[in-house]
Amino acid sequence: MFIGDDLTDHEEAAQSNLMQALNIEEAFWKEKARSDWFVLGDRNMGFFHRTTKIRQATNSITILKDGDRLLTTAEEINSHVLFYFTDLFATNNVVTTFQLIQKNIPAMVTEADNRMLCNIPIMEEVK
Repeated sequence: MFIGDDLTDHEEAAQSNLMQALNIEEAFWKEKARSDWFVLGDRNMGFFHRTTKIRQATNSITILKDGDRLLTTAEEINSHVLFYFTDLFATNNVVTTFQLIQKNIPAMVTEADNRMLCNIPIMEEVK
């Protein structure tokens, strides 16, 4: 084995590692950009980075209207959103949801049937 062969093996391993890293980076930016224009083999990372930044700017909430108030700072918006969803999914709403279900879904089992079903079976009933 010659020294040149050893260097060639190292170069091939380095090339393989580089290609693997580029493929991982390409997949990352493709997912981040969510672009249908993506063409396999194109490693224009600047395009994907710009697309991601534009999408982030477009999807961010900069002003939120709460009744007659306009919330403009990130702290106000974050606080309002947190309070809104905490209140929406709080435990006290579970009772309201249960009452809504009871009101709109008819009972199919009578009270007498329910008592009979809740009784502990006697030994003769168990097979």
